[in-house]
Amino acid sequence: GHAITRLMAGQSQSVVAALGFAVGALHTLAGPDHLAGLAPLVVGQRRSILTAFALGALWGSGHATGQLLIGLAILAVNFGVLHDSWAAGLGETSGIVVGVSLMTLGILGIVEVFRVSAGDQAVEYGTTKKKGSKRATYATGVLHGLSPDAVVFFAPALALPRLAAVIHVMGVVTGTLLSMGCVTAVLGALTKQVRRCPS
Repeated sequence: GHAITRLMAGQSQSVVAALGFAVGALHTLAGPDHLAGLAPLVVGQRRSILTAFALGALWGSGHATGQLLIGLAILAVNFGVLHDSWAAGLGETSGIVVGVSLMTLGILGIVEVFRVSAGDQAVEYGTTKKKGSKRATYATGVLHGLSPDAVVFFAPALALPRLAAVIHVMGVVTGTLLSMGCVTAVLGALTKQVRRCPS
């Protein structure tokens, strides 16, 4: 962690932004809870790649919002507005919240499997009924973004110069949002191919 911070501190703002973006993308790929949150959006839905990307980006935007709250708190520590004691309270509560949201997603996924197996037609996003689902997708992403493991990815901002710290935080958030859209698009494409295979 300290080595990465030293490396970033000696780089230009564009390099810091690129590294932050890469950290956000790695955060997406390294978290099994992300796959657990993204998969129900597309598995069994037969969505287009573009629609799957949009849904993943929607979930990712919620996740990025939660991350941004943590990132802003870290920036507040960097700017001397907050002390680092806030992290302890966050770690005690956010893990429970994320766990509950994962259980909820699992239950919704099981319900969706039974609906599909019963021959119910999947309801497309964009209808009045699914407007609530869009809000729920965003809200679930926010809860995941508040996970305490996000502190690790934002930690370099504590030691970076102020402008570089802001750029790093925004890079992580942007990398997370776009990579979640891409991962969801890939999941959607793969599950569509699986459904087309003869049994």
